Amino acid sequence: MAPYSCYNLIVLCVSHVIISCLTLNNCSRLINSQTCAGVTATYLAAQQGHLEVLRYLVEEGGASLKILCHDRRSCLQAAAQTGQLETIQWLVTCKKLDVNDRDFDGATALHFAVGQGHAEVVEWLLQNGGKMTRDSTGGTLLHTAVEQGHLKSDEDEESVICPQCECHVIQLMWVE
Repeated sequence: MAPYSCYNLIVLCVSHVIISCLTLNNCSRLINSQTCAGVTATYLAAQQGHLEVLRYLVEEGGASLKILCHDRRSCLQAAAQTGQLETIQWLVTCKKLDVNDRDFDGATALHFAVGQGHAEVVEWLLQNGGKMTRDSTGGTLLHTAVEQGHLKSDEDEESVICPQCECHVIQLMWVE
């Protein structure tokens, strides 16, 4: 067993309610360590919506939110993909992460939220500076939504309906 440079770094209960942090003495190397895919503990906490864990890692443990996975995906994009609105709100409003940062394929948090049909997240991102841009293949948010099956055409009307929120998509303004 490898020697510890600090006692038990973090003990998380299965219920995700109790976080017991014993010591964080000079553990920045561990806090920001990455898997072979470049995933950090902060990325996983954001992806799973464990906001208290994420806050602790960043505010108490000194974890960086600037470390990206190998595909250049951020904590914000991971949270958007899984619909973690509270986590997204904290990352953007408190930690000032840019909602329009792009991954290796040119996708933003908005692309990930649209692709998974997280209408509430999409709405919040758009209200907080999210731009409807194209990814590196030229795909728009509409392409992403249709490709993932999150839009269907209404037989009686010319518009498109989002099955998540039942809103009619009438006009889309794309940023080139």
